[in-house]
Amino acid sequence: MTTPQIDWVAHRGDPFRFPENSLAGYHAAISAGANYIETDIHLTADEVPVLSHDDGLNRIAGVDASLFDLTYQQLQQIPACYPERFGERFNTTRFASLDQFVELLCGYPQVTAFIEIKRKSLYHFGRERCLQAVMHRIVPVQSRVCIISFDLQVIADVMRDHAVRGGWVLLQWDEQSRKQAEALSPDYLFINIDKLPPDHDHEVIWPGSWQWVLYNIDNAAARDHYLSRGFHFFETNHIANMLASNL
Repeated sequence: MTTPQIDWVAHRGDPFRFPENSLAGYHAAISAGANYIETDIHLTADEVPVLSHDDGLNRIAGVDASLFDLTYQQLQQIPACYPERFGERFNTTRFASLDQFVELLCGYPQVTAFIEIKRKSLYHFGRERCLQAVMHRIVPVQSRVCIISFDLQVIADVMRDHAVRGGWVLLQWDEQSRKQAEALSPDYLFINIDKLPPDHDHEVIWPGSWQWVLYNIDNAAARDHYLSRGFHFFETNHIANMLASNL
């Protein structure tokens, strides 16, 4: 029997061995064989895009502060070490900038990156300012970048105004979302596995111009289950383990 092609996306790098969205985590994921990586973008007070899922620093740094109130230089004084998970092990880790992430990608020409612009930054600074801060920085690697977001309009803007692929992250699986996806015709549709209809509904995967990406698939049983439903592009928190499980 032919083994189906499986594509794996390293979700925030290698988050169970390194701080989320850290350069060290991405290097580790790529060294493990990842050809796709995913990161999150927020803007600092001076509108420098940095790699972070949260705008608040409590979980990331154990600090009661917001990225929106700190300049990039001020942020560099704060460890992005995830103290509850790693203790003091990564106290020298700092928030990486999008410029640093692009530099990393330049060193790995086989790697494609999904860059999610977080909604809180889009709404705090406005879509246009966020895109201005992000898009010119990714020019050196834009052929290997896909901008993704839960915000439908920002993906429409990206696909209309920039030579970059776009991916829409679905909030829910329903008829309205299907029609919006057909109108947008993105390169990728992302969906949380918890949002998919139950197996017994026998609902057909929406066909379209896009590729589906499911998140998060962190074990072989889940992988095999969703392969049987017709999916093959998966985002995972355990990139090394899941790549090894394909062998």
